[in-house]
Amino acid sequence: MENCVVTMEDSGTCLICAEEFDGYRLRCVVPCGHDQTCSICFLRIRALNREKMCPSCKGDCEHVIATSCVPAAKSPKKKVGTLEAWGDFEIWGDSCNSNHVLDERSGMFFPKEYIRQTVDKLWAFKCTQKGCGAVKRDIKALKAHHASEHQLHMCGLCIDHKKVFPSEQKTYTQAQYETHLRKGDNDGSEGHPRCDFCAVRFYDKTALFMHLHKDHYTCHLCEKHANVSYKYYKDYRDL
Repeated sequence: MENCVVTMEDSGTCLICAEEFDGYRLRCVVPCGHDQTCSICFLRIRALNREKMCPSCKGDCEHVIATSCVPAAKSPKKKVGTLEAWGDFEIWGDSCNSNHVLDERSGMFFPKEYIRQTVDKLWAFKCTQKGCGAVKRDIKALKAHHASEHQLHMCGLCIDHKKVFPSEQKTYTQAQYETHLRKGDNDGSEGHPRCDFCAVRFYDKTALFMHLHKDHYTCHLCEKHANVSYKYYKDYRDL
């Protein structure tokens, strides 16, 4: 199937990120017909969160197809076409047409060039510091590279728990890292809460609560008769 474009009025925006569909955020089509989620958001849902459902109706989606239609205003050819729909494709194994390839990690079909230009870059363990561009084998090696070559930190808790692509992981100076741990990044995040008993930080309040509930103690008498909740003690002796 040849690449096509649609008018800006018809293109709309992604229902999740509210960004316009373009050459970076492709429109995706699914069997249920809800085609208002972009390729980046769908990739994040399927590959990072491991959820194989339509974000609109929650229906199961074994596969998703990212179309090559882009808004006419952003197309160099300025050619107007019609939207590709699920019925325009015929899936056979790992193929849906000659222009698309299957991304095994997400179960999504992407245009071949889009895999190279966008998807592979999102998963790349590449240093983003100016003038560097070193590519490492995994996130652990990239973290070590930032520390040794640029004196920058990558947050281990964010690496382990934050649902972002490797290329989206942030780096911090020492002062920025300390602020990140205590308060977050001034983007709505609240930092990583600390257990005062263990002096260990956890990814979020939920993880801290699970730790306190599992490894420390509460008084069931106070909870029942004095309406005192979420007061913890280090060990049984303290309790």
